Amino acid sequence: MDWNNDGHLDILSGCYWTDDADGGYIQMLAGNGTLNFSEAALVTNSAGLPLQNVSLSETNDASGMPDNQIKTICTQQHAVDYDGDGDWDLVVGCFGYEFFLYTNSGSNEEIQLSDSPVELSIKSPSNHSAPHLVDWDGDGDLDLLTGTADGGVLLSENVGTRREPKWSQFQELIEKATTLPHSRADAKPSGCTRVWATDWNGDGLLDLLVGDCATIVSPKEGVSHADFEQRRKENDERMAQLQERLEPIRTEFIERSTSGEGISEELQADLEEVSNEMMEVYEARSEFANSENTGFIWLYVREGVDG
Repeated sequence: MDWNNDGHLDILSGCYWTDDADGGYIQMLAGNGTLNFSEAALVTNSAGLPLQNVSLSETNDASGMPDNQIKTICTQQHAVDYDGDGDWDLVVGCFGYEFFLYTNSGSNEEIQLSDSPVELSIKSPSNHSAPHLVDWDGDGDLDLLTGTADGGVLLSENVGTRREPKWSQFQELIEKATTLPHSRADAKPSGCTRVWATDWNGDGLLDLLVGDCATIVSPKEGVSHADFEQRRKENDERMAQLQERLEPIRTEFIERSTSGEGISEELQADLEEVSNEMMEVYEARSEFANSENTGFIWLYVREGVDG
């Protein structure tokens, strides 16, 4: 998209972390024509400061990081005219569940993003919020798509108006993967998904491009195929059990964060316990399997409109 309105396509990029800084700042690589881009420069607010979703808390969590650090890292942005006034605004995701809106009080020729973003009323049910806004249902307003850490794609339909969106509860548009693929041949969309809607085949319907982070597993040398399949099945079942245990903990975590109650020591301990067990199960795969970390881009062609 042409962020600086100079007639050339630019690249906006979030990041997981920013060295020697407070969060994962958003940067812009200005296009100079064709595939020539300038070095990355920070996207700033109207005060000239780097965008930061929240002011960091003065209290730290068990890892020694500010309590709300997850709202400022792993940024994922979408430039869109959110309020229908004809200029670019910016909706930003993060490592957590929240979405933040930076409104543009200037114009596309002179962008002036708000110093303090507004947190949207909707939260993702899974962390790694990754917003993409588009008129998915064709009713003239913007709907909210998001990828998640769990994988798949979620949709929140706008039940408000074009200028004043109101978000419905997220529904699953593409289901998340439940097991790790054995090979590239049987791979399917995995976790940490990012989504973009576009009319890929020119038939007038929006299709979906979905990127992910995937782990391909294969038998370790000396491990028979039958042994690999059995141990893999047991490992997947144990991981599924832990994910089931994690779900109510995560739900309570979101509810407490939303209400401002704060995270209790007991809840934090439960979260760390399950997370540590999940890490142990994940690491146990190395006893019987080789793992290759990679990622894919998937195309979902839309065949019809659901009304």
